[in-house]
Amino acid sequence: MTRAFDAALSRTGITSPNPPVGAIVVKSGSVISEGGTQVCGGDHAEVCALNAAGDNAEGADLYVTLEPCCHHGKTPPCTDLIIRAGIRRVFVPLEDPNPMVSGKGIETLRSAGIEVNIIDSHADHARQIMRPFFTLIEKKRPHVMYKTAMTADGFTASSSGDSKWVSSSLSRLVVHRYRSLVDAIIVGRGTFESDNPSLKSRTEEFTDEADFLARNPVPISGNDNIMIRYVLNGSFNHVKNSPLRVLAGLPANITGREKFFDDDNYIVFAAEHRVDKKPALICEMLEKKKLILCGDGDLFNDTMMSELKSRGIMWAMLEGGAETASRMLGIIDEYLSFIAPKMIGGGRSVFSGKGFGRIADSYMIDEVTSAFLDGDVLYHGYRRL
Repeated sequence: MTRAFDAALSRTGITSPNPPVGAIVVKSGSVISEGGTQVCGGDHAEVCALNAAGDNAEGADLYVTLEPCCHHGKTPPCTDLIIRAGIRRVFVPLEDPNPMVSGKGIETLRSAGIEVNIIDSHADHARQIMRPFFTLIEKKRPHVMYKTAMTADGFTASSSGDSKWVSSSLSRLVVHRYRSLVDAIIVGRGTFESDNPSLKSRTEEFTDEADFLARNPVPISGNDNIMIRYVLNGSFNHVKNSPLRVLAGLPANITGREKFFDDDNYIVFAAEHRVDKKPALICEMLEKKKLILCGDGDLFNDTMMSELKSRGIMWAMLEGGAETASRMLGIIDEYLSFIAPKMIGGGRSVFSGKGFGRIADSYMIDEVTSAFLDGDVLYHGYRRL
């Protein structure tokens, strides 16, 4: 199952809105094939593994990181092929949260005489890999992770807006590795104006840091999170993903020449009242459906999440700034912070909204994981369900 998890992790960010699943075919104690979910519309992990096994699959065991599907979608049911292949036993850690499957795949296999074993001991790691998929199914919107880097006294930038660099280069490598895993990166207009971000994964710029991780494995504390272990792994060699760049809010002096607009893999969300004059750039973006008009507050979030979901986005990383983070607090599902051993005494904070009126109403974080990265503290957790 651990090897099946490795196959699933290697497909993260490539399969959306399908979950990244890994499958391993084992016979007589030896692995004879493996597979991972392909790009949406392509083969599922079980199909890849069984096709690679061929006739050797008969009488073999199948380890798969999520319950096999039993319904017709863009591809036929995986349960049909498992049965035809003559698989003897199936091992899974989790039921599929999709109501069209949710236990029915296991029931279909058992009805065909296949022994199905639920490996509860691996359920936490499977759920960590599948967390964005669970959010997509259960909340009908993309899973949102908020990433921030702050000083020890809680500031993301100085009062002048300088933020380069709050965190260490080792922490920034981890951020770029995460960028290669997610489907979209969201920033607000403040970050757009002050940083002119490209929002692309640039892991190749951190070869020294990657070499350091390869020589010095980073231990983690608290919750044993398989995703954190994956991004801290010195041999991380993920297929480079190009996440959709998302701008929440329309800057006043936008030109279209910023790094954000390097190619067409972007989308902008703006309140209607900010585009009344409609200069040429705005008209062009509206025509190309690169600019989506919406209201403020919760309506802004609803419109953005609905549109991203329609574009196949399953996992989005919010990278700032404070105003956008405050606006989106209600839909942040996962929190990743890099706390640097620096104090500046004032500046821009992580959130800029009014927040909750009572401590009792706080956003509670569970399953906390931490690690040390060249003096920085990596702090990660999920919103309490």
